[in-house]
Amino acid sequence: MRIRTTLLAIASTLLLAAPAAAADPPVKDHVEVHNPLRDTGEHCGFPVLWDIHMSVDRWRWYDDAGRVTREVQHVTEDNTVHNLESGKVVRDGPVNFVRRHEYDNGVRVRTTDVGVMVNVRDGRERLLDAGMVQYRVHPNGVWEIFRSVGPHPVFEALDGNTFPASLTAFCGVLD
Repeated sequence: MRIRTTLLAIASTLLLAAPAAAADPPVKDHVEVHNPLRDTGEHCGFPVLWDIHMSVDRWRWYDDAGRVTREVQHVTEDNTVHNLESGKVVRDGPVNFVRRHEYDNGVRVRTTDVGVMVNVRDGRERLLDAGMVQYRVHPNGVWEIFRSVGPHPVFEALDGNTFPASLTAFCGVLD
């Protein structure tokens, strides 16, 4: 319960902390994203499908030149992960986190995620990616984690910005 309270406090701070000079309110929208991620066996020795279904409420702040300066997202997901060879399917959810993107001249430079990003329980083993993780986004698009609290096996498997490498984290719950 203490971890949940701390995460909610951090997430609330991320959501509510607006730049002091921000005169215009944020632009709010909602998107639904279906992002299936699969491989042919190179990460676990068997083909994996991470079927991601995201529901995202977004708030974006812009400067006078129309460039985004900050974006806050409340992300919820209910996903499945499949061993395409054996047919085993496990649920990844519920997933619920707040993501904050920071920009410099309209270019994303840093992201902070707080909450539960992966939540797989298959009865034998649990795969949890939760807490807080901050990463820089370099001009070449590569991510670099510079601060994290909590278990982050999926983020650590990302290998910079090679998103399919994150499938490696699911091998143990799918074998």
